[in-house]
Formats: sequence, C-alpha cells, structure tokens
Amino acid sequence: MEIKVELLRLGKLQKDLILELNKRGINCAQQEVSSALAGLPRPKFDRIRAESEKIIEEWKEKQNYD
Repeated sequence: MEIKVELLRLGKLQKDLILELNKRGINCAQQEVSSALAGLPRPKFDRIRAESEKIIEEWKEKQNYD
C-alpha cells in the first residue's frame, strides 16, 4: 500500500495519521513517520507502517471508499 497516496485520496494529512498512531499507543514524531513512510528499515518504522495501513483501511471503510 502506498500510504502517502492513500492519505491524499482520503483527504487526510500526515498529522492526522500521527494523531491516530499516538492514540493507539505508537508514540511517534513527524520525522519518524516520514522516515517510516519512506521505507527506512527499523523495527519501530515497521510498526508505524503496519498500523498506518490498518488506520487507512478503517478510514476507507468509514468513507465507503474502494
């Protein structure tokens, strides 16, 4: 999944994603999310990417987005 593209399609910003990640117990700063979305290989970034995909899928369902 291309997370940045999906955020744009959903009309969401990276800061929206960061807020939701923080709510779910993944405390991260903007730079960490940017690095994770760029694909840098680190365990925390893997968790950020995995949870981001879940969040996007939930947002899609809420918006009846395919």
